[in-house]
Amino acid sequence: MSGILATLAKIPSAVLGNIVGDKALGLSNVGLFEMFQAQFKDVVASTFSAIEDSDTDELMSISPQGITEIIAKFMESTLWVSLISNAEIAGELFGEMIQEGISNAIQTSLGGAIQTLLNVRRGAFPAMQDYNVEIGRVATEHDSIALGFVSASVGCNLMTTAFDLIRGANQEIENRFNSLLRVVENVSSQITTHALGLPGSILLALQTILTRLILMPLEIAMVYHDVVRRIAEEHLARLNELEDSLEAIRMYYENGFIDETMAELEALKVKAEIEASITSYNEFIASVQNEYSNAITEVQSRITGILNAVNPVVKSVFEKLCAVLNSLNIANPELKDEYLTKIRKIFYSVVGYRDMTDTNIEIT
Repeated sequence: MSGILATLAKIPSAVLGNIVGDKALGLSNVGLFEMFQAQFKDVVASTFSAIEDSDTDELMSISPQGITEIIAKFMESTLWVSLISNAEIAGELFGEMIQEGISNAIQTSLGGAIQTLLNVRRGAFPAMQDYNVEIGRVATEHDSIALGFVSASVGCNLMTTAFDLIRGANQEIENRFNSLLRVVENVSSQITTHALGLPGSILLALQTILTRLILMPLEIAMVYHDVVRRIAEEHLARLNELEDSLEAIRMYYENGFIDETMAELEALKVKAEIEASITSYNEFIASVQNEYSNAITEVQSRITGILNAVNPVVKSVFEKLCAVLNSLNIANPELKDEYLTKIRKIFYSVVGYRDMTDTNIEIT
């Protein structure tokens, strides 16, 4: 205890009075806040409700009358809170909000006007760092001297400047290549749709016809064999009948119903019928075979004719398609050379601005 008193005795009385006064004021503020905490909450709620309940305006959401009422409410709340706390806390709580709102409004009106005036008359803000990439992209579309000044104003070292310029140029070349590639795809699609649409339909119909013609020899062969089988069956049946007739003649002769002369005469008749049947069969088979051969030759001739007619058409269409695609010239070496020339001019302009006569950095 004596140590504490000894320490306090060493503190100047003015400082000690300030410490005791501040602590007493703090305790007083705590006591007031605890006593009027409910009223403080009501003040805060009513203050922010003033914004929600303010008079509206179609253009600005809050009318000028509403703005005035809100400011007055914030001032009133500041004074009320200062009674149960201190003026500094009340000012920070509500006064600062009003101050920030007015400050922001001034910045975009009066402050904006001043900034616009100075920017127009004496503007000197340098280019942003990523401008070098954009300069590389538009190198072939703008003056190299002007782009060199803009690139120098970015402020990057020469290595970074060269890297960004080349990166921008590569991006633009890639974008142009991709755009041209999309054009090629679109042209190909259009040619496929329009140029090959009608031939495609014709080819589909021809495919059906060719398929039918290719299968036709098999069908003809099946019909041929069916006809031959039926003819053979018919003549075989006739031969069986003639065989029965010969057997009957033999029985008639053996049983004495006819004599030898009559039997021989009847046998000669049957023989003549057999020979006539064989002759008829051979002639009919020869005729059928001839028709079969002619049918197969006709089918093969039609298939060859169709293929000879279609092949030039298909070849012509695809030759035109290839000609259109080749005319687009996707791989354009002149574009790369043009960009290299421009990028080098821009880069060496930057080198000149830096008062350098030479550099080991190469743009390739």
